[in-house]
Amino acid sequence: MISVDTLFPYVLPFVTGCSEPLARQAIVQAAIEFCDKTAAMAETLDAFPTSKGIAEYDVDVPNTQMRVSRIISAKVDDVIVAGIHTTDAAKLTKTDGKPMGFYTTRTGSVLQVNLYPIPDDKYTIQLTVAYAPAFGATSIEDDLVDYWGEAISCGAVARIAGTPNMPFSNSDLAMYKRNEFMRHCQAAKIDSYQGRVRSSTRVALRPLV
Repeated sequence: MISVDTLFPYVLPFVTGCSEPLARQAIVQAAIEFCDKTAAMAETLDAFPTSKGIAEYDVDVPNTQMRVSRIISAKVDDVIVAGIHTTDAAKLTKTDGKPMGFYTTRTGSVLQVNLYPIPDDKYTIQLTVAYAPAFGATSIEDDLVDYWGEAISCGAVARIAGTPNMPFSNSDLAMYKRNEFMRHCQAAKIDSYQGRVRSSTRVALRPLV
């Protein structure tokens, strides 16, 4: 992990007079948005067995500096199952069987994966998830900075320069840096780095009982 402050030299010169706390939060928010848009910090977790009658499992994170952005895919016994939209999940009837789909819920900062139907036996589940920095993060993944530090810096400058009625407010700069940020986001989705940034720590899932 690298301190958020490492990106100060790539942000503060563009927004003279900006305080370090404001720059720090803008960097974190830009990193969160980048990860949410691109799933750049993707990781396939170790497979885990279901417990009969338990549908909901907490998805843990490697450390408190990160959160789960979303579940990219789920496999049941090595077969990919479909994601279920939140509105459709509310209409599901309670039934047991081999899970054929999943949806997610959150309790505070913890993401849960909900399997449907409710497992009636032991099945092997494997998830691929996307991480993002936590809102209060003070450090971010090394590889995220190495590969996409410029993107995050552009996003941070855009946020700061777009703040109204401040000495460093600059709508033209904000628009330019925002466009650069979005260009980097698009590149992250389609180029060879897709999925390259990964957490070095694998985490297990635990049933919510």
